Amino acid sequence: MPGSGQAARILLIEDNPSDVLLLRHALDEQHSPYTMTVLTDGEQALRFIEEFSGASSLPSVIVLDLHLPKFDGVVVLEALKQHASLSQVIIVVVTTISSPKVAAFVKSFGVQHYWRKPKELQEFQKLGGNILAVVKP
Repeated sequence: MPGSGQAARILLIEDNPSDVLLLRHALDEQHSPYTMTVLTDGEQALRFIEEFSGASSLPSVIVLDLHLPKFDGVVVLEALKQHASLSQVIIVVVTTISSPKVAAFVKSFGVQHYWRKPKELQEFQKLGGNILAVVKP
């Protein structure tokens, strides 16, 4: 986890370029240091998990959309849970699905936060603040 002045390392797994752009803007508005790696489909996410090299590159938080091409977010969650180092990372699901049943299901994979994907810029700005807040000590 980042300490004071240390950049949060965000792994964003999201296929919608507009949502990536809006989230990046929302994070910039927080005036808090961060780096963000973006993976755009489930296959890239699974490859990242398989090739993960260790603690020095450990993300502070993984932000995951459930609707992904190639492999959906649930498959990615299963793989994250199997990887010992990555299973300890804070996982935030941001999705258009607002079902309590789905929220409970994904939380069984160790998801700490399940948030509905914003529809407006102001909501994205709040989301950026919420994501950075979960990684601060």
